[in-house]
Amino acid sequence: MNILHKIDEVSDLYVDAFLTDQSQLFFLSVWGRDTALQEFFARLTLPKSEQGLREIHLENLSTHQTYFIDIPDIEQLEKTNGRAQSKVFGQLSHVFIYDKLAVKPDALNNRALLFYLDEKPDIWEIVKEACHLPLLDHWKETVLSTFEQQGWIQTLNGVGIQAIKVNFDQQDVESVLAQKIKEGYLTLEKSVSDPVLVPKSESTTISVNNISDALKAAKSLEDFIGKVQLESILDGCRSEEKPFFFEKLAEMATLVESMPKTGEQENKGDEAIAYLHYFFGAFDWYISEKDMLDEQVQAFGLGSMGYPEYGYISIAELVENNVELDLHFKPEPLKVLKARLEEIEFA
Repeated sequence: MNILHKIDEVSDLYVDAFLTDQSQLFFLSVWGRDTALQEFFARLTLPKSEQGLREIHLENLSTHQTYFIDIPDIEQLEKTNGRAQSKVFGQLSHVFIYDKLAVKPDALNNRALLFYLDEKPDIWEIVKEACHLPLLDHWKETVLSTFEQQGWIQTLNGVGIQAIKVNFDQQDVESVLAQKIKEGYLTLEKSVSDPVLVPKSESTTISVNNISDALKAAKSLEDFIGKVQLESILDGCRSEEKPFFFEKLAEMATLVESMPKTGEQENKGDEAIAYLHYFFGAFDWYISEKDMLDEQVQAFGLGSMGYPEYGYISIAELVENNVELDLHFKPEPLKVLKARLEEIEFA
């Protein structure tokens, strides 16, 4: 059992795990005798004027730290009962109280909740269930990454338990997904003939099979990716989703190592291939040639800060300002990207 917390408002009730979101109760694991639990449940249903509980105070019995927890409408909560035998306390009842979102996602309001203890679970199925729009399975990586960037998928850290909360607005989702479809990131069919376009003159292939390989690959990308984003990728390499992050690190490191240097695509004009995409808000930068020097001071490509135009781009400046490198970008000709940006600009 975790460290116990006593509930100040009701005698002889103890909590060994709880989870809140900005103080509102999402999960509570309560131990106590039947009479104390019955009093607790009764007061949860009563108005405050009749000694009803609209908030409770938990005190850590070890550190004496106090937590304030707001109680939502009782209609939002479910409970599951159990019993346990204790040599010290005798027969105890054990009750889980939790938000109904954990049982059934709310598709009407696009909300869901998934509890977990240690390893972060796959949330794709509950995201699909919570979303009012049909989501295709081969969209998974792009959609989850986009939703996390928008703040629609959040991790909640409680005491003895954690959860992933999904919460988004229908109009926002429609707008964001429509933009991803328009940009070609989300397609009706999964592409099987869309390889990364690495110059054939180069045969460098970087493999990432373990955390040591991941650190080496990350080192080669330091001049091309912001510190915050790179640390986030390395955290992913230590998670249950590490196969995806290993593969992505290997792909990006191989791409950066093999892509053309300044002037090597000069004779191709706007048929030159862009290999990297950086973005910040409505601003985009597409890199077709990296700097011929070891340090990325000046690269060449297509930038759009209101209107797309070709020119030299400082990757160092982008990295210093933590402008995000698009991990899902597939190399495309500059003329295709320019036309797309112009279409978006004048849409």
